Amino acid sequence: MGKKIIVAGAGHGGLVAAAHLARLGCECEVFEKKRRDELGYDWTDTIGRNTFDIAGFADNERGAVTLRKNSTFYAPNRKTPVEYNVSPGREALEIERKTMYDCLIAHAENAGVRIHYSAVVQGPLPDAEGGVRGLKVDGREEEADLVVDSAGLFSPVMAGLPAHYRMAEPYGENSVFHVYRGYYDLAEGADTPQMGRFNIYFKFMGIKGIAWYKVSEGMADFLVGSVEPLDPDTAQAALREMRKVHPEIGGRLLRGGRINDIPIRSTHTLLVGNRYAAVGDAVSMPDPMNGSGITNAVKAGALLAETAAGLLREGRPFDTAGLWDYQVRYYKSAAHKAAAICVLKNCLLSFSPEVLNFFFDKKILTAKELGGSGQAMKMDKAELTGKIRRGIGRPLSLLKLKKAVETSKEAKNTALAIPETYDADAVEAWRAKLNALLA
Repeated sequence: MGKKIIVAGAGHGGLVAAAHLARLGCECEVFEKKRRDELGYDWTDTIGRNTFDIAGFADNERGAVTLRKNSTFYAPNRKTPVEYNVSPGREALEIERKTMYDCLIAHAENAGVRIHYSAVVQGPLPDAEGGVRGLKVDGREEEADLVVDSAGLFSPVMAGLPAHYRMAEPYGENSVFHVYRGYYDLAEGADTPQMGRFNIYFKFMGIKGIAWYKVSEGMADFLVGSVEPLDPDTAQAALREMRKVHPEIGGRLLRGGRINDIPIRSTHTLLVGNRYAAVGDAVSMPDPMNGSGITNAVKAGALLAETAAGLLREGRPFDTAGLWDYQVRYYKSAAHKAAAICVLKNCLLSFSPEVLNFFFDKKILTAKELGGSGQAMKMDKAELTGKIRRGIGRPLSLLKLKKAVETSKEAKNTALAIPETYDADAVEAWRAKLNALLA
């Protein structure tokens, strides 16, 4: 098809989009600031069961996976555990992030994509009309027909877009998850809990976030994450406290042990502009409740490539109106769920440890509400009546939760009501309505 596509950052979605378009005859290049051996956090990730299919992997391109098993949720006082068990055949998958990168990079390179490592993207390259005609990379100009922004959280490409693109959206309270994760040895002779079961603790040690622990492949997998700044001393204090709960966590760090940042706000309300489209963390595609984002990024990359391929077949430009179909399809397949989950996440984070303890103890928060990233948090009349009766001791907090459930549903429906075709005024009205619900 003869068009040049350049991708800022070797993110999951950008690699998928590049591979798809390269197979259609486009010249595709990826510019990644890290070295090849630096790509991917040193941990496992959760992906959907269909992720490899969406990415277009052949059977021999798929990495080794395990099943993500069941979870137990704990209130801040660590009493009244709530078990969430997934039906056989419906489990998500777990894969080493570095393995996932191996698969994506091999798939892209086999399609003819050229990947440049240690190549620092400094921002977009403006054209004479105030649009985007490429990227600034290591001080040089790289021109293209379409720029795909896969440069992650706080992307320098998005930050440098002309103001009239209207794509800047703030990362306010509860928008970024600061995560420490380390894999430790198992203490000799200590009893270990069920292999693979996630033990998830809300507001562990009063931290505004979660902590988890599980045993995986002979290692103790420990994570603590907060929507407030997290320093190494706080992370280590949380680890020491978790050892009191689970003394089988050993003292030797085997892998990981770094603090990383993950966007957990709702997906941005504008993903495209003239000759520009964004995927993955650059536009906050991870699940707002658990931070898992690979499947959504892969889905976005595939949808963007399909939209771009359609424009090429029809001889249409990569302008906002043409690329808008990518955003519509992504919102209807994934982003509407993120909008709903984000409202519920913000509500849960606003509750004090005492309120969360009460909700666990009185079965206001059950496996139905806590499992599935909050997507099943719905209350029919009978359930609501029962929760009101049990929650009479905290009426204001219960009403706040009820309001969040209602707003969550409205946010989901508003996200699904995205304008089918691009009209600047209609899109801005839709964005304003959705952002007001998410505020």
